[in-house]
Amino acid sequence: MSWGKHISTNKTLRRNTTLRNLIAAALCAVLLLTTQSVRGQEPASIVRLPFVINFDAVGWITFASNRSDNHENEIWVMRGDGSSLSSASSVVIPGVDSDPSWSPDRIKIVYVSDRDGNHEIYTMNRDGSGVARLTNDNREDYDPAWSPDGTQIAFTRWTDNAPSIWLMDANGANPHQLTSGYDSQPSWSPDGSKIVFTRYVSLSGGASTDIYGMDSNGANVTWLVNTAANESQPAFAPDGITVAYLSNATVGYNRIWIRPAAGQPYMLTSNTQDIESLAWSPDGASIVYSKETARNSTFYNLYTVNRSTGSITQLTSGNFQDKQPDWYP
Repeated sequence: MSWGKHISTNKTLRRNTTLRNLIAAALCAVLLLTTQSVRGQEPASIVRLPFVINFDAVGWITFASNRSDNHENEIWVMRGDGSSLSSASSVVIPGVDSDPSWSPDRIKIVYVSDRDGNHEIYTMNRDGSGVARLTNDNREDYDPAWSPDGTQIAFTRWTDNAPSIWLMDANGANPHQLTSGYDSQPSWSPDGSKIVFTRYVSLSGGASTDIYGMDSNGANVTWLVNTAANESQPAFAPDGITVAYLSNATVGYNRIWIRPAAGQPYMLTSNTQDIESLAWSPDGASIVYSKETARNSTFYNLYTVNRSTGSITQLTSGNFQDKQPDWYP
């Protein structure tokens, strides 16, 4: 199937009404968070786990943030409109948690943690229970992304000071290398047949990072976005055709660009602060992204931008590092 006509076929997976009803029936106690972070004011809507997630059209966003009392990065979740902000990481285990991604059945979150000494990939239930370590070696693993059918996880592994794309079963078994370039940030197509990723390219005219695609088994590597600028963080839209990504093509910091099915890539945002990461909304109408609160600031908040109108909505606020969002219905 060509890149220009790559159509999504997994809508049924994202609309599992039976699972939604089972989740809605599971009642948990909600504990209100009464303390405030010394780095910024936490919204009054923040709650601590255990909590109940009822999935609907607004969806839920998971992301990494240092909003906790100990100011270490943990995994958080909130509604797609920014409400019901909750911590999904265990606050009793030290370490930095990052790179969260929903499982297709919305029961688990895969993420990265250095709690055992180096960056490895873990999963947990969405309420923070059932933590399981999937990778266990002396190499650094990042960017986990669940396949749409839930059977595999693509990720970035650093070996001999170079990153490449790897694939493993959802339980951590059968890890194997897909690429041998300087590659990172894998993102699945909605039907699971393709993966887009970032590759560092060094040519006679200079070096840059560009957007590539390949079949999900590592075959047929294709150059998708090739400019003198740095492109990164590619993400398939739910339509299975469009790809969003970050680029510093017009300024010295990242803005969101869109590679449509036909025509040339175009810039979606005109922000004057750097954007760190992005993810599509479940319906493909918006993109959630992490942007610094001021130029060269160490603080980042989450925003959404409407793909059609360009209108922007701020979801989080405060002097925190809210990064690496993932959005699911």
